[in-house]
Amino acid sequence: MTHKITKIISHLKEIIPSGNYNCYFEESSTLDGIESVEKCLEITLPASYKEFLLHFNGGFICNDKLEEIIKRDNNTETAVWNSCNILSVEEMMQEYIDLSDRQWKLYQWEGIYPVIPFGRTNINELLVFLLPLDDNNESPVFDAFHEDPISDWGTISADFADFLESYIETKGQLSCIASSNTGSQQHQLAQSGWKMPTEDDANMINDLQ
Repeated sequence: MTHKITKIISHLKEIIPSGNYNCYFEESSTLDGIESVEKCLEITLPASYKEFLLHFNGGFICNDKLEEIIKRDNNTETAVWNSCNILSVEEMMQEYIDLSDRQWKLYQWEGIYPVIPFGRTNINELLVFLLPLDDNNESPVFDAFHEDPISDWGTISADFADFLESYIETKGQLSCIASSNTGSQQHQLAQSGWKMPTEDDANMINDLQ
């Protein structure tokens, strides 16, 4: 996995100055900074996402129309809001704290909150990892659409490296709606001891959200 994500990151570094992609990536984070966030949140981030952060602390690739807006207005906020983007470690931390405090989608969850947000789609839906990580310290990428119950979130990519590769290939325009045959979070959540809520639980969750 380390070789795979390193190769993909090297490719991204090559295409950024080419001018063929509308790339806006931040300067790298530090290992100490990433590990301090993990320690603070008591979580472990997927290895491929951590490797990405050591080279680019978040960022995005936008389409040509949004690139025109950036150049015209000298402002990237509109482009960020309307693009699929990858969160910095600091943004991830704030998103995670917010979701954890609300126990988003997992009312009365006990233990470490398992949903780790790392990106947003061009319609402002979350992209997430899920604890526990696998034997390679990785997690699939899931489409955490806010209107869907957590058991229906689908798998977009096998891991962050695959996600990043597809993200680059599509110039940031990859589909973030999982195919119905790719599986969902329900199986992985079961490994965390999660159980489907009862109908009363589900009604209570909906009332809180």
